[in-house]
Amino acid sequence: MEDSDASDSLFLASSPDEASLNVEPATGVRPVLLRLYLSHALSTWHSRMFEFGAVLFLASIVPGTVHYASIYALVRSLAAVALSAWLGDRVDRADRLVAVRHSIG
Repeated sequence: MEDSDASDSLFLASSPDEASLNVEPATGVRPVLLRLYLSHALSTWHSRMFEFGAVLFLASIVPGTVHYASIYALVRSLAAVALSAWLGDRVDRADRLVAVRHSIG
């Protein structure tokens, strides 16, 4: 199967009426997707660097032991497990735009 056939098969219409419309993707989608991917990558990088830096900071406060860093990681993980269902339910019930604004601020 050629590359063009593979990409064309991804956009097959689900009904005969949709096949006759000959819909093309909107212009300018690629730059938006690139910005979205870059934003996600930078956000993930920031999150991982904060987690790494927090452990280094705790290890520098009390040298010779990682006891406090371990407690920090354990409490953070337990909080994520305990609160994820409640928080997910709150986000599902709220208006999406309101939920995003609350998560940012």
